[in-house]
Amino acid sequence: MKDWQQWKKTNNPKFYQRALFNIDSALTIDETQSEFWFVQGMLYAEMKADKAAQENALTSFLTAIQLNPQHGRAQFMTGKTLFNLGRFDLAAEQFRFLAEKDPAQANGLVLSQLALSYIAAGRTSEGITEFRKLVGAHPQSADIRTSLAVLLKHNNQFAEAQEQLVSILLGKLASEEKRDYARELLNKWKAEARS
Repeated sequence: MKDWQQWKKTNNPKFYQRALFNIDSALTIDETQSEFWFVQGMLYAEMKADKAAQENALTSFLTAIQLNPQHGRAQFMTGKTLFNLGRFDLAAEQFRFLAEKDPAQANGLVLSQLALSYIAAGRTSEGITEFRKLVGAHPQSADIRTSLAVLLKHNNQFAEAQEQLVSILLGKLASEEKRDYARELLNKWKAEARS
């Protein structure tokens, strides 16, 4: 882990190679540790422009999940890696699974990735339907409403997208940070509409 941290700080490939060597060595000693597979996946995932590295990352994350089905970070990174590989339909299914599996996973990080996956897959209308169901189940969730607003705007439904953001601003349960983000999006979209 120290080598990986050093690589993140310095971007020196020597540290990256050492980190990969160390995790490969750890897996040679004990391949039953899901966390080892997860770390290996994270290392491969760093090479975003390298399709083979992304495929290796996906394999590592899936192995981590196979060993520990409750490994939430590996579940999330599986979706991110599928997205990076251009498998948007599968990425959407992975993020939807995460959001439905555990209410704690239905957060801004997962939901924004789910919305982007629907858009990238060309399934915006399906995404809108899915997020409307989520709003029905969790009407006070600013994260769900924000993602729905993004999908609606992408689908040229500007008025309804703005309504979702206004409902966040008027809601009492959203944090100040989430209301600020909704306000920022709303102002940006209004400026775009005027130009």
